Amino acid sequence: MLAYLLIEGDRTADAQALYAKDSDWQSEAFVLVELTNILTTYTRTGSLTREEGIKLLAEVETLLPPLPSVSHQEAYEVAVEFGISAYDAWVTSRMKS
Repeated sequence: MLAYLLIEGDRTADAQALYAKDSDWQSEAFVLVELTNILTTYTRTGSLTREEGIKLLAEVETLLPPLPSVSHQEAYEVAVEFGISAYDAWVTSRMKS
C-alpha cells in the first residue's frame, strides 16, 4: 500500500482514498525494507531516478509513526518453537510486544 500511495500508478487513487479515510497506518520496521526493495527495483528498471527513490523514502518516514523493531534472536526462537518461517516469526514477535 505504501508503494501504491507514493508511486503514481493505477492503484494510487485507491491508496490515497484509504489513507484519507484512515491515516493511522501501523506496521513493523521491516516494511521499510520491503519498500526499499520496491524502490530499488523501480530505479533499476528506469521507472524512478535515484534522487526520486531517496525522496520517496524520506516521505514515507513522515507518513508512518515510529516503527518498532524485533530482535532477530527473538524471531529465531519463535520460528523454531512454532515451526514457522523467520519472517512470520518476526511479525508474530512484533505482535507479542
